[in-house]
Amino acid sequence: MNDFESLDQLTHWAQEVEENAHKNTIKIVVCAKCDNVEDEEVVPKQDGQDYARQINAEFFMTSAKENIGISKMFQKAAELCARHLELRNDID
Repeated sequence: MNDFESLDQLTHWAQEVEENAHKNTIKIVVCAKCDNVEDEEVVPKQDGQDYARQINAEFFMTSAKENIGISKMFQKAAELCARHLELRNDID
């Protein structure tokens, strides 16, 4: 990650989700443009992973330009949605 402002915005959005969304809302933190090696990594990857863990979210490093992590992220999102629907159907 190369932008503390984005991390600050993420903190704001995570708080909004916590306050306004269903408690079982699926959360995924995506660090986009991980291929951008020209920018120095200001926010260490470990900090992003730690933050995602703190808010009970999955964490992915992606690059649409270089097709890095995109499929894996969407596969995980679909898996989490399917599992959520299964659990929900079991309750109903």
